[in-house]
Amino acid sequence: MSSGGFTGRDLTPEQTARLIGAAYPPTAEQAAVMAHPMAPQLVVAGAGAGKTETMSLRVVHLVATGQVAPDEVLGLTFTRKAAGELGERLRERLGTLERAIGARRRIPREDLDAARPTVSTYDSFAGTIYKDHALRIGLEPTARLITDAETYELAFRTVSTWTGELAELGESALSTIVAAAVSLDGQMTSLLRADVYERILREELEATAATLLGEGEGWSRSPNADVRKIASRHRGRAELVDIVLALRAERIATGVATFADIASAARRIVTEVPDVADELRARYRLVLLDEYQDTSVAQTDLLAAAFGGGCAVTAVGDPHQSIYGWRGASAAALETFPERFGGATPAEVRSLSTSWRNDVSILEVANSIARPLGAHSSLPLPTLGARPGAGEGSVESAWFVTSDDEAKGIAEILRESWYEPAMRAASGEGAGPAEVGSAHPTAAQAVATSTVATSTAAAPTAAVLGRTNGALVTIHAALLEAGVPAQIVGAGGLVLRPEILDLRAALAAAVDPTRGDLLVRLVTGLGLGLADLRTLHAWSGYLARAGLRSGTAAATAPTAGSVTSAAQPTAAGASGAGAEEPAGGPSSGEQTDTDPFESVIDPRQEQTLAEAIDVLPPEEYEAYGHRLTHVARDRLERLALALRRIRAAAHLPVQDAVAIAIESLGLDLEVVAASPHVEPGIARAGLDEIVRLASSYAAGVDGASLSGFLTYLDRAEEREGGLSDADPSESQEASGAVVQLMTVHRAKGLEWDVVVLPGLMRGTFPAVSYKKVSDEETLPNDNAWLGDLGAVPSSVRGDADRLPQLDLTGVGAPADAGRALKDFGLTAGAHAVLEERRLAYVAVTRARSRLLMTWATFKNGGATPQVRSPFLAEAIRTGEVRPAGGHEIDPPEEPPEENPSRGVEVSAVWPPEPAEEADVSRRARAAAEGVRAAADSGAGLDDGEDAGLWDRSAAILLAERAELASVLGEVPLGEHLAATSLVAMAEDPEGFARQKLRPVPRPPATAATLGTQFHEWVEHRFDAQALTGLVPDPDDAGLLDPALGVAEKDASGAVDERRLAELQEKFEASEWGARRPLAVEAPLQVRVGPVVLRCTIDAVYESADGIDIVDWKTGRIPPEDALPTKLLQLDVNRLAWSRAKGGPVEEVRACLYYVQHGVTIPAIQDDEAATEARILAVLGIEAG
Repeated sequence: MSSGGFTGRDLTPEQTARLIGAAYPPTAEQAAVMAHPMAPQLVVAGAGAGKTETMSLRVVHLVATGQVAPDEVLGLTFTRKAAGELGERLRERLGTLERAIGARRRIPREDLDAARPTVSTYDSFAGTIYKDHALRIGLEPTARLITDAETYELAFRTVSTWTGELAELGESALSTIVAAAVSLDGQMTSLLRADVYERILREELEATAATLLGEGEGWSRSPNADVRKIASRHRGRAELVDIVLALRAERIATGVATFADIASAARRIVTEVPDVADELRARYRLVLLDEYQDTSVAQTDLLAAAFGGGCAVTAVGDPHQSIYGWRGASAAALETFPERFGGATPAEVRSLSTSWRNDVSILEVANSIARPLGAHSSLPLPTLGARPGAGEGSVESAWFVTSDDEAKGIAEILRESWYEPAMRAASGEGAGPAEVGSAHPTAAQAVATSTVATSTAAAPTAAVLGRTNGALVTIHAALLEAGVPAQIVGAGGLVLRPEILDLRAALAAAVDPTRGDLLVRLVTGLGLGLADLRTLHAWSGYLARAGLRSGTAAATAPTAGSVTSAAQPTAAGASGAGAEEPAGGPSSGEQTDTDPFESVIDPRQEQTLAEAIDVLPPEEYEAYGHRLTHVARDRLERLALALRRIRAAAHLPVQDAVAIAIESLGLDLEVVAASPHVEPGIARAGLDEIVRLASSYAAGVDGASLSGFLTYLDRAEEREGGLSDADPSESQEASGAVVQLMTVHRAKGLEWDVVVLPGLMRGTFPAVSYKKVSDEETLPNDNAWLGDLGAVPSSVRGDADRLPQLDLTGVGAPADAGRALKDFGLTAGAHAVLEERRLAYVAVTRARSRLLMTWATFKNGGATPQVRSPFLAEAIRTGEVRPAGGHEIDPPEEPPEENPSRGVEVSAVWPPEPAEEADVSRRARAAAEGVRAAADSGAGLDDGEDAGLWDRSAAILLAERAELASVLGEVPLGEHLAATSLVAMAEDPEGFARQKLRPVPRPPATAATLGTQFHEWVEHRFDAQALTGLVPDPDDAGLLDPALGVAEKDASGAVDERRLAELQEKFEASEWGARRPLAVEAPLQVRVGPVVLRCTIDAVYESADGIDIVDWKTGRIPPEDALPTKLLQLDVNRLAWSRAKGGPVEEVRACLYYVQHGVTIPAIQDDEAATEARILAVLGIEAG
């Protein structure tokens, strides 16, 4: 051993624990792990069994007994959070050991080493190997790691520009191909056997497809549709392999890499360069591998090559908690450890079976669910036992008729047994029920009762854990409606909330106007009457048939009283029907058999919905005997304005575009108004979270785009836990302030006092379909990798011998192929239920003291009665489950055969009556008046309690201000910055830092609104010019009239047509109005030093001696001393255009044109070095 160890080999594990003051003596199992010699061992540790404590005790014991020095210890785990916890525990324990030795002199202390163990994540460990040794296998060691978000953005760009043949994938949506390519890339990197290369994978896929189709066998008939579909998907995967190779080539070319790339390369290094493995073994004599069941094939190969063959490796894991197979975890990791890491004999296997988390009844249920897993493992799987002094705990169940009833019932139970008792306890009225836990106020309760809680950690915590995100949205809404604070954690559930769906629809429609399906969601949400919807549909049809675009349609739209032929549109419609009816509807007084709501929508007509909203029909336009009502027109105009603003913001940083969309749609106000019983901050939490997610996405993606972000959100919706947030990673800690809702995948590693598991029905949890194989038997059935375009075949995986295999041996006819797929489906189905059983075990063991398990006979809107989940049935058979809050565990003897909600006629006033809207406004005004009155009168300030509350609030705000001031100089810029932000930074560095650190929405300004309107008008003007090839006549109302849709209402509701018209007139008279631009509203970006600056160039003109860039300004000319900072934007524009087009910056002129004054202010025409130096100076970076 090194000189840094201690001596004292006679210490027992129990003595070591006493020496460092451990709260409890080690159990016999823990002592065995601690005292294990310097040799490999596998520790199978159940949920909550104290694995982190045991690993730290083993290190302390081996250091105390002189067998290893602290700096010879390597600890690996999956997340930074877990690595931090293990590292802190080790530092604390070793520090206590030092002090104990120094004080008691029980052990000679000749050379106490100050070095500490190395603790990191698996990814970081692989990254260190890669950085130090990549050149030895011909790779570049400086590759930059990219996040999941940047991986998707890169894949989006690769797929959207793909020119290769896609015979099988050609009909797939772009987002589908992107998601599949990312998934297949990851699986190929992490799961393939080391000897399987891309060519072998393609050959495997092609051979399987050919066998299924009987190609070359002379079959008399072709296989059935299911077989053909599976064969087509195999060939689609083969096509995806080429896209994956292009994606990898792009990563190499741009100097970036994924975590999977790094792990795979590190495996190659350790395998192909033996010196590296020797160096690692010499440096780290004791290795701890945490959560080993979640390692991938590439990671296990890397670790076995580095530390296999008898090194002192302690791997800790739980086969019952192996739930991340879909993201690359290998099912074989734990079971193959003894042979792969053992020396002459297999490594010893030990267990930790005492749960330090769960009460007795919860452990009984967990053990009953886990018990069948033992028959499918070669490892001894322990039965969890309760800790000394554990409580009995509580397991309850409730049955409901429908899923809606279930959501409301869960909300009612949590309100009555968790929230209200805690509220009473916080207000001093006495503690709640014993099963709730210690009665301490939560953060929300402290605010409500003006009570300052010294620690929210002691407050009882609660969570709802769903199998997927879908049901969580309904339960979340029910909790808020019941007045219970609740929060959906993670992108996967967030993207399904109604307000986020509206936001996604608006953003996607702005990026892609052809997405009429998304606009339908927004239009129906306006509460228009059926007659108005039919009229809008007819107008959309008219635009589609006429082949017109916004900006040109208004000039030629049908008007009242026109005299036309049967094939031409009129205000009232047209005589005739079908294809010869451009107006899309019958004339007044006429009837036809065609109704747009009873026919299939023409795709062209659907795509034209964006145009129909952007340019509404004239006032006199009539279809089906109806004109748009004033209410409908007003609401559609507001939607059109919102979409224009969102479209104009699409080039901005992603988080800015998202924030502008929220404000434009009024979603922040809508969610607060919709939940009057909920704190506004909680009601807006989803919107705040999506902005934070957008900001995180933009920060981690080079060249982030709104389109890429939307694809990222689509993928988050598809995957149970979102993207990286489903990883066992930096999950949000349990909080007593709110009920947290998340998927079970995301909940791993967390725990709560109270846990609710909803949706415990067969087919939901377990999420496996069931197939009737006979009159008496229904069995689970699953397509496994066959149904996933982004999955590699199980036959080529490194853990193939532990996975179901598609056996095509003896397939000689179409019927044989069908039978092979059927057999595989049943085998894979049984395997899938085992995977779901592990997930159920994880879910149950998240509860410390109370567990509620619920189910319903009918899903929302469903007609088929559901069957109770086998996991819930097994829990009930333990005898530990009791009814919850007046509900029944079982349905009645004669349960309903039909979903009662399907037979109930739901009625409502639609569209909402103006009186209802007025009532909302009236209540808002009344609330505002109340606040003003209280502020003016100072009411309540003389009251001691209220004064104390105000004092505390003031103290908090002042402390926050001081804290903010102290960190302003440390605010990171990030890798991306808008040109306008650069100007703001130059004008007011402190104000910019303050806004960057804590963004606060700015109030709408009339001047800014006018500027937006003018920019939109200019863009429309030149867009129309480009379409027609003509310079429009200023008197042409169809092109330049404010009715085109750009002279919209400002924030106060007033239309400033006069000022806009003045600006339009002055622009037309200027030199810029007479010239035709090369480009308008051109989004560009340029790297200056370490920062990528984004800009949108208003207009670019080409002349004989170079380029003129113009930035329109509708405000006043700034003072002369303020001009240098304003001109910084032009510096960015010049650099961006020069580098994008490849010309010298000296040939790019730029200017600010103040339209109101007709004044042009030129940029500083410096060379590239001087221009860049000016920008770097603002960023605080020294040039050169």
